[in-house]
Amino acid sequence: MNEQSAAGQVPVSQLSEYGFSAIFQKLVQNGFPDAGSYKGLKNNIGL
Repeated sequence: MNEQSAAGQVPVSQLSEYGFSAIFQKLVQNGFPDAGSYKGLKNNIGL
């Protein structure tokens, strides 16, 4: 089994446990509001 086939889904509530910021977690929880609009640097969306 390779690494990709062993991958699974992570509950949104646990994203910060996997190194994602609170900003990014909130964007996911809210369904990426304003998707398609330019947000500038990736730091602006918590990446």
